[in-house]
Amino acid sequence: MAWGTRFKAEIYLLKEKYSSISEVAEAIREIDIHLDDIQSKIKMFTAASLSDVIPENWNEQPIDWLNNEINTLFQTYDEITIQYFKLSLYLEYLKENPEHKIEDDYDE
Repeated sequence: MAWGTRFKAEIYLLKEKYSSISEVAEAIREIDIHLDDIQSKIKMFTAASLSDVIPENWNEQPIDWLNNEINTLFQTYDEITIQYFKLSLYLEYLKENPEHKIEDDYDE
């Protein structure tokens, strides 16, 4: 017999409305692409020289610019990762409860 922790949570998807499981799945795919783009940009920063990535107006403070850019990327990555997991949980719920009407989830 398996063991673990069970909990119930109510998750609110602010300003998002879906009409089908496929729409939720598509939103997850779009987030996944965005996460990949951020990862690629961070990898590019690690491989590039400062002169290749720093805008001309930041030549006096290249480290500050790079720090700001990377902080913004990590913050965005964290935010959309949370959204990714919320949508993944919603998709799992919808798949496990095929009788559930998605319209009942609308909060207007």
